[in-house]
Amino acid sequence: MAGKTKVHDKQVENSRACIVEALLRLMESIPYTKISVSDIIEKAGVSRQTFYRHYEGKDDVIRKILENCFAPFDLRIRIPIASAEDAHKDHVYAMSQLLEKLARHGKTLKIMLNSEAEPLVYQYGKKWETNLINLSKGKMTPQEKIFFRYMILFSSSGVTQVICDWIKNDMPIPVEKLIEWLIETHRALFIDPGKDIPKDKT
Repeated sequence: MAGKTKVHDKQVENSRACIVEALLRLMESIPYTKISVSDIIEKAGVSRQTFYRHYEGKDDVIRKILENCFAPFDLRIRIPIASAEDAHKDHVYAMSQLLEKLARHGKTLKIMLNSEAEPLVYQYGKKWETNLINLSKGKMTPQEKIFFRYMILFSSSGVTQVICDWIKNDMPIPVEKLIEWLIETHRALFIDPGKDIPKDKT
């Protein structure tokens, strides 16, 4: 029985991988909005029944890919947040972890961003942002909640734009350098507002 289960699990894994690979390959030459499920199953070499056994539709394939790219990681958020400095450190840590993870999926994300699937990427980024904001619920004073929420909304929107542009342009600077710049910029905006936005020192 255990052997049959392993074989079945492997078949499921292979089918999903074929479908994902087929969609990504199609997106390299065809706008996402013009790709149909029929195109995907033909490219993947699977039946329609097999496709719908694993996915609700092509958007669901994208969502599953993004779930892998944005897979959970340790945010290390300290609650309640005692100061703006703590909020800065925690948000910076989460941002750094996310960037390092997304860098490993740069090729896949670039295909999505360049093939009219960009709204789905942004949509998933908003989900991560919402999850981060929700960590504060019921654990902060009303003023702390407002500060934390606005800080996350303001900086995450900017970070999302930067990340997408960085990926679309083949990550022109190392991830470590980008993280360093974002950290310094975040500090200049939220912790030391009188400080100039950092410039590239190279």
